[in-house]
Amino acid sequence: MKYQAAKNARFNDDDAQVIGRELERMGPACTAEMVVEEAKRRASALHPYFDWDNDSAAHAYRLEQARYYVRHIEVVIVNAEGETATRGWHHVAIEHESADEDGTAYVSAMTIREDRYLGEQVIKHALRELEGWQRRYAEYQDVFSEVFRAIPKVKKRIVRKKQRRQLQVA
Repeated sequence: MKYQAAKNARFNDDDAQVIGRELERMGPACTAEMVVEEAKRRASALHPYFDWDNDSAAHAYRLEQARYYVRHIEVVIVNAEGETATRGWHHVAIEHESADEDGTAYVSAMTIREDRYLGEQVIKHALRELEGWQRRYAEYQDVFSEVFRAIPKVKKRIVRKKQRRQLQVA
């Protein structure tokens, strides 16, 4: 069996081959707990992929918890038609002192609505998610045929809107 790293993975294809073989060896199904238990053994091929320093691992886990909380907060918009819940913060690239080392931060949806550059980042991200969804579920094209046909149409509409905005600015 050949394995490769998924797009944006934090490891390369060679690592994916090692990890994939180990996961396959564990049987037809595994849990995260099983993977960690296997990786605890120093002789395990999975061992070097984990952070075994409890202080840095705890800090990394807390960062992941913080990301989880920020990603899962919604803002409720109330208007004449009723209430609509939407994501409260989006992860975007910014030039600001509050950004992480990689130049990214979570920015409120309200701020993003007011900033065209940030809004375009969110739209690009949404399109990448749609394309990823399409790849993940390609084998079910017969079930999702309407959705699969709509994705290119939506992409074209977004491109046309962006082009019109650019012409208005120029």
